[in-house]
Amino acid sequence: MSAGVLGLEPLLSYAYAPRLGIYRRFLHVEREAMTLPEGSVREELLRTLRRAKAELDLPGLGLGQGLLEELLSRCDPSGLALACAWASRGQKPFNLIATDFDETLRFRRETEAEVPPETVGILRALLDRFPQLVLVANTARSLEHARGLLVQLLGAGRANTSRVMVIYEGGAGIFIPGRGRHSRIPLYRELPQAVLGVLAQVRARLPAACLVGMDCPCWDYSLQADEFNLSLKPNYPAGSPEAVRIAHRLVEVLLDTLGEVVAQAEGLPLPEARRAARKQLLGEAPGDPPPPHVPLLVALRLLHYPGDAAVLTAQGLDKGKGLERGIEALGLKEPSVLALGDGGQDLPMFEAVARHRWGLPACPEGAHPEVVSWVRAQGGILYPPGRADRVLQAAYALGLCGQA
Repeated sequence: MSAGVLGLEPLLSYAYAPRLGIYRRFLHVEREAMTLPEGSVREELLRTLRRAKAELDLPGLGLGQGLLEELLSRCDPSGLALACAWASRGQKPFNLIATDFDETLRFRRETEAEVPPETVGILRALLDRFPQLVLVANTARSLEHARGLLVQLLGAGRANTSRVMVIYEGGAGIFIPGRGRHSRIPLYRELPQAVLGVLAQVRARLPAACLVGMDCPCWDYSLQADEFNLSLKPNYPAGSPEAVRIAHRLVEVLLDTLGEVVAQAEGLPLPEARRAARKQLLGEAPGDPPPPHVPLLVALRLLHYPGDAAVLTAQGLDKGKGLERGIEALGLKEPSVLALGDGGQDLPMFEAVARHRWGLPACPEGAHPEVVSWVRAQGGILYPPGRADRVLQAAYALGLCGQA
């Protein structure tokens, strides 16, 4: 651990706290002063501010003046405190940040589905300041949607480099910009052909099945244009009464359609195939005797989010495997990973980080209870909903002081 990292600790001491706050305000005023027209007024104001900063006396921190001011301009006390806690545990500066989008970087109930500007600012600053850092968007969203969000958040110049990787559709594939025809790594193509065939047939039948079976206008729901996963969503706010009703029916239509395909592939009576699909993918076993065991169904997975979405995918594709394969594709020999997520799909990512001893997990306080319990048990970080910037500030501080 470098002396520079240890030098963070005095910043948080009782003696330094008042001076730290004043110093940060001076930096803010100094930045504002730089926007004034050139002339004697601006120069005199800047000289006064610099004399005042020098008289505050912040010695013995193990940081040069330039690094100190950069640290204080980017990180608030909570970010510095977290960086100190990481440093005391021997955590190396991160060279990879893997994060989910929804409810992780943003909190829809408070931020109206937008990533807060503080989080956007620190993400951009991390990529600009640390050329060795890779940002991984590890998301259930489609590649096109994820790429659009990244361009919006980071700007095209940052998003279209090999330092911003996308693991899309919950681990179905990987995209690394700038590698030509090798940019896309479709992990789903490694699945058995029988599994791919079943999903292809379900995809072909779903539009007609929805028109017949949904008993509502087609604009009330959508079959998303994912590359591999089959995703059905209500076109209503998640959790609303309309969304709950329509999402429940979407699950029924999806499993009925899957049952039709399995019945044809396995030579089973249609009612038995549909019962088997519900047993395997929902844990339901309606009627007696028990439904037949169908190996094809064991290879599939249904992600059911009541009042939000139903996603049919395959076993063996998850965010953890996606992260492992992404790190392999990057050729990163000594990963130091900060992983952020909030839901059950993020647990495989956290587990991969823990299994390889790559780094630390973090989640918002309002995350799924199983995720919160897991992160606490692993000594990870919980942050207030919508305030991922606090964790990212700490990553910035750790990286900056590692350069001291």
